[in-house]
Amino acid sequence: MLRNQFPVISVFIAMLGLSFILTQASPALAIEPHLRASEHGEQWIGIAATKTSWFSYSGVSYAPFDIIQLPGFRLRAAGGYGQYYYDSSLIINGASTPIRFMGETGAIEALLGYQFRFGEWTAKVFAGVEYQEHLIQPFDPGNEINGAQTGAKFISENWLNLGAHAFASLDGSYATSLNSYSLDLKSAYNIWGPIYLGGVIGAFGNEKYDGVRAGLLLRYKDDAREITFTGGMSGDYDDTSNPFGSVTLLTAF
Repeated sequence: MLRNQFPVISVFIAMLGLSFILTQASPALAIEPHLRASEHGEQWIGIAATKTSWFSYSGVSYAPFDIIQLPGFRLRAAGGYGQYYYDSSLIINGASTPIRFMGETGAIEALLGYQFRFGEWTAKVFAGVEYQEHLIQPFDPGNEINGAQTGAKFISENWLNLGAHAFASLDGSYATSLNSYSLDLKSAYNIWGPIYLGGVIGAFGNEKYDGVRAGLLLRYKDDAREITFTGGMSGDYDDTSNPFGSVTLLTAF
């Protein structure tokens, strides 16, 4: 299985998770890193799932020369692991036989970036290297998304405060390994106390797959953490009604 073939990914994710747990005791944690003058980094952990897949992820972004709310260079490392399945067919004994293929995937990335601030708009750009692997069982000769690839990765993250009670964000990424990409637009309004309610739309895919998603967003923030839930429907050319959901916990240190 992939997890046994990838001790590097397993150790990397374990180290990210351990650092996340240890910093929960720090009094300097903040939900909005750019609104506090003491943090130098932020970290996140989460999981996303549909009826045919799940993917867990964690990462760290660090400002090596200054506090994180100011413009400056950023170091970023992240990784993840997940599983998925799809139904297709194989030629067995000269006949087309329906088969359910089971897939595992793992990825790690290391990037260098820069954060810009233009009034209420915060923009981050990153460039670096990504390693990802897919293991599909049984072997599917018609699926080129199988095996390991290393390539360049580029990320753009944008946050815009819409007055005192709302925000919008636009995040995108592209990796030359498997030509994978993602794009997400989110917006929400502060409906009560620490609660924000809004929506999300996005697109994602790679050499073999293209999909879209749309749904609701619920965001909770306090002085120690930010938790974002999303849920809705995603679709592609095989399944136009695949429910999805995700939860992400973000803290600063």
